[in-house]
Amino acid sequence: MANESWRHEFPRLHELYRSSDQTQPDNYFIRVFQHYFEYDRDLTQMSFGPLEKALECLTLEAWSHLVEKALPWVNQRHPCRQWSQLFNHLYEAFGYEWLSKQGYTEIRFMPRRDKESKRTADLLGKSATSTAILEVKTINCSELEIDMHEMSPPPVIDLAQGLPSGFKNKFLDDVRNAREQMEKVDEPTDRQIALVVIRMDCGFWLCDSIYREIDELASTHLRHVCILTVPPECWCLVPHG
Repeated sequence: MANESWRHEFPRLHELYRSSDQTQPDNYFIRVFQHYFEYDRDLTQMSFGPLEKALECLTLEAWSHLVEKALPWVNQRHPCRQWSQLFNHLYEAFGYEWLSKQGYTEIRFMPRRDKESKRTADLLGKSATSTAILEVKTINCSELEIDMHEMSPPPVIDLAQGLPSGFKNKFLDDVRNAREQMEKVDEPTDRQIALVVIRMDCGFWLCDSIYREIDELASTHLRHVCILTVPPECWCLVPHG
């Protein structure tokens, strides 16, 4: 990559790029990020600024752990979902940031019990009065939603219909899985938190009733569920071509 002017605004994302295999044709930063930064610097900052801020909250040890998890996916482009798995890992930084803002001072990523296990909660946080376990889940677009993006003219969406049934099922599955993963942690904890990162797909996310519906769904399965919505621009920066 000849022009790396974005390294000053996104130092940790740039560090991840520098650690990646830059000879691969599907390297996300070469294929996508650099071009859109040059095209619209302000939009790129709006989309990726919150993620970079969360990444910068990590200690060197935590950052090293996250780089190890995310690095293989920089060059892994899914034919339909693009580089979504890369961001699924990077979004774990939002969980670290959330714990830090809640006053937890000892925060660390949980190691896998073995190399094959993927059923371990993401983060453990400790303060003088509390020990919390946190699992980050990301809800991306459904196959139907991805197909809708390619339609011309775009279909009309009825905002009065509320949450689609497919989203509800996915959300509840993620919350149940998060609870099961956190229950497997051996260390005593007094808080179990699921941070659900949702890719905003259309205008219905602006409706208060949608958030109330999500809160009602979550409360039936886990006491502490936090919702974080990702701006659509963050994913519009991933082309389908």
